Amino acid sequence: MNTYAYETLRVELKGSADAHVLHVALNRPDRINAFNMQMWKDIKACFTQINEDDRVRCVLLTGNGPKGLTAGLDLNDPDLASKFAAFPDPNDPDSPDFPRLALKTGNLILSLQDCLASVRRCRVPVVAVAHGITYGAGIDLLSQVDIRIAAPDVRFSIREVLVGMAADVGTLQFFPLICGNDSIVRELCYTGRDFGAEEAKDLGFVSKVEQDAFSAGLRLCEDIASNSPIAVVGTKHVLEYGRELQTAMQLKHNAVWNQAMILAARDMTTNIAHTMSRKPGKPRFSKL
Repeated sequence: MNTYAYETLRVELKGSADAHVLHVALNRPDRINAFNMQMWKDIKACFTQINEDDRVRCVLLTGNGPKGLTAGLDLNDPDLASKFAAFPDPNDPDSPDFPRLALKTGNLILSLQDCLASVRRCRVPVVAVAHGITYGAGIDLLSQVDIRIAAPDVRFSIREVLVGMAADVGTLQFFPLICGNDSIVRELCYTGRDFGAEEAKDLGFVSKVEQDAFSAGLRLCEDIASNSPIAVVGTKHVLEYGRELQTAMQLKHNAVWNQAMILAARDMTTNIAHTMSRKPGKPRFSKL
């Protein structure tokens, strides 16, 4: 019998024993389920484990707490911050130089991509319910699932541009494939502005907006799980095959770009400092 025990996730089978629906909830409600380093690790381990659990035919993915699915990266997590390379110290002969720091940063990005890829590669369908704040890594996460349902209060944002970087864990690869309006996709990626449930539905990012989104998601999971598991798994495999081939090189290119740009630019540290200060407006940036 599989048991699921993770520090940052709450995992349980829902409904009756023969319902075959596994509920996975991001479980850091005091931080609006922000992604610390442990959560990245837990997501990969959990969805890898799901692939070995023959009881599970569909996964319902949610976020605990009333404030939202996730606030994105936890900028206060020291473990996560330590993974991002610092600038070389010219006074320390043992300090790694830019190429070595770039390799470290690139490996981190690839490892985070791999964590969320475990959701995309889950052999059974994953239905996600988004409510409240759903920023940054939340869009990365939602872009990996099969079906998205929104609560009316959801606030989406491709937040990375407001942090001073290009999104690099899946949004720029999968969000445009999911949505049908390239012009609006680029607007959202370039501005980082919030967009709500109805706009997300118009874009095709979510399939429906429901007042009781959790119940709607659970009903859908139960409906999917009532079908032949072989038929459902086979259908997902074929649907994913082409998308996987299309995006693999794009993800690698994204990591290579950011491993250099994050190190070379002051914009990211400027943005983070401005965000943490809670000052209104946007910071000023240097010329290109």
